[in-house]
Amino acid sequence: MNANKYGYFWWLGQEEDERVTFLAVGDGGHVICCIPELDVVVAIASEFIPSPRDRWILIKDYIIPAIVD
Repeated sequence: MNANKYGYFWWLGQEEDERVTFLAVGDGGHVICCIPELDVVVAIASEFIPSPRDRWILIKDYIIPAIVD
């Protein structure tokens, strides 16, 4: 994900031809991901996940497909 805009502890991300997301990334594996286009908020409170990219892959490849037709 291109998460190159940051402010007030939130990342603004968008992959090519993908929806806009807002992410708050905390210590360890904690993350809040808001996807306004889908009216979805994903909150993950977990043990360590190696990188922010891995968190996004979890959301993009597993969580979003589970809730979208």
